[in-house]
Amino acid sequence: MAAGLGLGAAVVLVAAPTPAPAWADPEGAVLGDVAVTVQEHTGQQAVSGIPEVSPEVTMGWPAGGVLRGTACVPGGVLESGTTPFVVDGRPVLALHAATPFWRDLAQGARGDDVLALQQELNRLGAGVSEDGRLAASTVSAVRDLWARAGGGQRQATLPLGQVIWLPEPAMTVTGCPARVGATVNADEPALTVGGRLETLTLAVPDGADDGQWAGEWVAMIPGTEVAAPVPADGVVIERAFLAAFGELGTFQQWATTGLGTVPVTVRLAEPRPVVAVPASALFDVVGSAGCVVADGVPTPVRIVASQFGHTHVTAEPLPARVQVAPVAPPACR
Repeated sequence: MAAGLGLGAAVVLVAAPTPAPAWADPEGAVLGDVAVTVQEHTGQQAVSGIPEVSPEVTMGWPAGGVLRGTACVPGGVLESGTTPFVVDGRPVLALHAATPFWRDLAQGARGDDVLALQQELNRLGAGVSEDGRLAASTVSAVRDLWARAGGGQRQATLPLGQVIWLPEPAMTVTGCPARVGATVNADEPALTVGGRLETLTLAVPDGADDGQWAGEWVAMIPGTEVAAPVPADGVVIERAFLAAFGELGTFQQWATTGLGTVPVTVRLAEPRPVVAVPASALFDVVGSAGCVVADGVPTPVRIVASQFGHTHVTAEPLPARVQVAPVAPPACR
């Protein structure tokens, strides 16, 4: 009987079901396996900065006379290339340079002070040769400087008695002792300005390795090419960056009181490749460390940022797919 049945019947083999992984749902279906794409992460963000400035600086009158006009206002910003005072009908020019002026400058003059003048003229947009020689092109730029400064004249020289040297291109005024109509004397205080920005100590940004700077970040001024490396101690000291930062309205506002912090924009020196995963794909998160089920394997990742419901992570190697909301996955580290 058994033999007869065997001759006419097909044999059907049924494979045993594959055990579902621990992170599958109770019915054995893998949840939310999604593809992810590689992106560049710059880390750009604003952090708090604590400025350190040198003591206030008192600027003296370059020459004596009767003060007939003033634009000096405590709390205001004194910018290079402007005329804050008129003494005896002569405009007094505030001018920044790398070194203080020490003599009258006229056509034919040569020296480091002429070079410093040319550098500042170019910063103000002149476009002259920086050769330390006060030739015709520099004379023309000096004339234009006087005209733009509102002095009402286009004089070709830079008399020492009409110039107040500024150690920075823009400085916050903290005091204006003289009043219009007063007689002022050379070297008496004309105004006091806030001290020079010497350092910026920055708070560690989100996403920094091990909560430290690690020497791979730069401080920057958005919209410009001005940037400076942030050392491992977070203290920015690069002079060119600090000078440019000192001209920003945010710093000038801080300088009126010297209290609190200022926002400073930072970014990674080199962008990092990351993948954006759904926040629900992460598990076993401790600080910036976490896990995902990547390409079917529980994988450790480092969290660098979160945005619009997704979390940017790095891993070795970067995954191509992750599972969303894995159920009770095994440990990944």
